[in-house]
Amino acid sequence: MRLARLSPAMAIVLATAAALMPARDAGAQARSVVDTTFAFSRSGAIEVTVPSGDIIVTGWDRDQVRVHGSSQYGEVQVDASGSRLTVTVMAVRNRLGETRLEVSVPAGARVVMRALSGDLTARGIQGELTADATSGDIVVSEIGARASLTTTSGDVRGRQLAGRVTATAVSGNVVLEDVAGDVQANTTSGTIRLIGVRGPSVKAGTLNGNVEYDGTLEPGGRYSFLAHSGNVMLHLPPTAGAVLDVLTFSGHLESDFPVTLRDGIRPGDRIRFTIGDGGASVSAQTHNGNIIIRRSPRANR
Repeated sequence: MRLARLSPAMAIVLATAAALMPARDAGAQARSVVDTTFAFSRSGAIEVTVPSGDIIVTGWDRDQVRVHGSSQYGEVQVDASGSRLTVTVMAVRNRLGETRLEVSVPAGARVVMRALSGDLTARGIQGELTADATSGDIVVSEIGARASLTTTSGDVRGRQLAGRVTATAVSGNVVLEDVAGDVQANTTSGTIRLIGVRGPSVKAGTLNGNVEYDGTLEPGGRYSFLAHSGNVMLHLPPTAGAVLDVLTFSGHLESDFPVTLRDGIRPGDRIRFTIGDGGASVSAQTHNGNIIIRRSPRANR
């Protein structure tokens, strides 16, 4: 008898289907389980979506993808080729429980993660990263390319990031540490903390909370910080050079750097002054709060 040969893509689909095993837990609740590994391009595209549950994506130094996890009630579906992977969870009989998926991918792959309700975690990804949660935290580290991080209800936390970072939270805090690249950070209700940032373009704004920046000022760089109800705190290297344009309507300005003011300055007046060689442009504004500028022990490099 002659056996039919399978294409690589079909072999992956069949191997994945064999790994999807219905199981029963102690409460006799249906559970879909997946545990499969297959060859994958180092520059491939990954997309993982869950309605309810957590996603963890980790980069590794292999030409392989591993998908491991389970879903209570839902069915884990894996659609894969040698360069594209899509993982989704579908409701069974209109029921969905908690899901947890752990995906190991080649470090250079492009990754998209989405969850309606659940936390998103990514680390060791050197390709572009998109993480989008409706209700849940986003935590990323060791990201080597552009990252877009968005949550409606939850916090965004990132460290050791390289490339342009866009971080948005509607109700939650945004904390980014050790970033080499441009940053745009926004939240409606929460605090923004940007620590150890090294990039020529930084924009940060919140309606209800404080904005804190501790980073370099690049020659020719542009930096904008806005808090409607809260303080703006800037920690700048002693050797920094910038033209600062600051405005507070019902607060005051504190600065470790010398500020020359004209006579008759009043609350609500815009204050413009220069530190160092004036190479960067810095705007800081708050409606109901103070603007505090301190010398940071960090070198401007």
